[in-house]
Amino acid sequence: MEDGYDLWKSTNSSGASSRTILKLMKRSRIAETQCSGICNNTKMQFHQNTLSLAFKKIIVRVCLDESLFYGAETMTLTTQHIKAYESARLFVLRTMRRITRMDQNYHHISGTRMLNENRMATCGEKIRRRTFGFWKKIISKAPLLSPERMLMGMPYILWDDQVFQQEVGRARNYAKTMTRYLTERALQLYYYTEILGKLVDFDHKALIKQLLRFEKTDRTSQENWMRIIKVSPKQWDWVIKYGQFEPEGEETTEKEKRKKRQNTFAPEVPTGWIQQNGGMTALRQRMRNLA
Repeated sequence: MEDGYDLWKSTNSSGASSRTILKLMKRSRIAETQCSGICNNTKMQFHQNTLSLAFKKIIVRVCLDESLFYGAETMTLTTQHIKAYESARLFVLRTMRRITRMDQNYHHISGTRMLNENRMATCGEKIRRRTFGFWKKIISKAPLLSPERMLMGMPYILWDDQVFQQEVGRARNYAKTMTRYLTERALQLYYYTEILGKLVDFDHKALIKQLLRFEKTDRTSQENWMRIIKVSPKQWDWVIKYGQFEPEGEETTEKEKRKKRQNTFAPEVPTGWIQQNGGMTALRQRMRNLA
């Protein structure tokens, strides 16, 4: 079998390959021009205010967000990366309001305010939802030795009494990203129940402890975040993935559930409150010691 270079060399010797490459380049330029035209047209429509606000939200959710967050569930992201996402998304929110960055700064219009007015999730919430759905798919369906499961190693995972050691030199950054996402959801649940005093119809203390136990994950343990996916997949979707902590009505239809998770989100914990309570390290220890 020819390797890639020999194959390219044999085909490139004829003029057919050159013509094919030119055609592909031309198609690429046409597609790029069309994409740019669609974006500019959408921007013009936003500025002309010919579209309803509800339809603009659909465009942002279906078109922009799907493109902006594509593949984010598999990326190693830090808080600085999330801020970069937020900056890009704020441009669209300002366009929806027909204001500029200067207008936003002059009138002290925060990004959080624009999101709340439009009932839209933050970039962090969007990425967490995508990532939690991705993890459920991997844990539920992927084979034990699949490459996707290698993302889950920190520093080892016990699968049915068989220890799969991490390869030497394997980066653990994605595992840190997983830990942060689980901790953020646990903190939101803690803030909702213990600080705001809201009632839930599940054992929130046990769930918080499960979310905080990611290191040295044991699949046979009761205190396991992966066990939620196996035993309570609906709870994983409704509470962990979508951050819906309020009791779910028995007569709620699928349409009502979809509308709720599109317009309501887990409470964002104020940064000032975190700092006043000793930072994330102290809060993490406090959540682990819940009785």
